[in-house]
Amino acid sequence: MKKYLGISLIVILFSVLLVNFLLNVTTIPSKKILKRELINYVVKEEEKNLIKNEKWFVNMEILGTKRVKNNVYVYALVDGDSYYLEKGKIIQESGFSIPYRFTINEQNKEIKVLKEEIPEDGEDYGKSLKKLFPLKVRIRLNGNYNLQAKNRKEAEEYFKINF
Repeated sequence: MKKYLGISLIVILFSVLLVNFLLNVTTIPSKKILKRELINYVVKEEEKNLIKNEKWFVNMEILGTKRVKNNVYVYALVDGDSYYLEKGKIIQESGFSIPYRFTINEQNKEIKVLKEEIPEDGEDYGKSLKKLFPLKVRIRLNGNYNLQAKNRKEAEEYFKINF
């Protein structure tokens, strides 16, 4: 009888620990959801600094994710381009193509960006790239993702005119 009681207590304790662990694990949202939410985040950040009547178009390739405690790192190559119309032509105001490491947290099915990090400029670029991105992500940075072409296409659709 004591043997069964001991085994029962161990099973109950293990079950409680397992349920507690599963409830506290941060899930990683799908790439499609991550991409949509992070693009919206970047567009909002860039639109804070509009110079003219321009419109930002942003695309990204998610290169990897990593769970870190209760948060998730999202590694992405982000390309942003701002365009405006002048005399019936689409003009590019500015643009960037930068690898980002986003730190996110998902609470109540809402993704919150806690932090965004990019490599440093100049001679510290390589060192900071290694610090922020694991090797397999750095290798994927060399891919051909045609992000700027996607931005140009979206700009043509938005302005209803071709380049």
